[in-house]
Amino acid sequence: MSLKEEILKELKNSQEWTHSGDIEQLSFSLGYKAANGGRRCRELFNSGLIEREIRNDSVWYRYKGEESKFVKEMREIRERAMAEREINYTAKLF
Repeated sequence: MSLKEEILKELKNSQEWTHSGDIEQLSFSLGYKAANGGRRCRELFNSGLIEREIRNDSVWYRYKGEESKFVKEMREIRERAMAEREINYTAKLF
């Protein structure tokens, strides 16, 4: 199993926020450099499989899981509203 798959499995099993230092320790215990764990987490975050949160200059990760239909709709409404505000703000500048 690849490091990325191991990290994803660990986060999925945990279902809680996990400190990046713990991910680095997992990577090291599997024979990888600690920095590789951080890189794989960034890739997983960019692909939308995990969430990332920064707390007091520390990075925490959590398995994203499936969004409920309601949560997905609310997120889409919020994103559309934010985009509309950005368009209105830009139009006022010109």
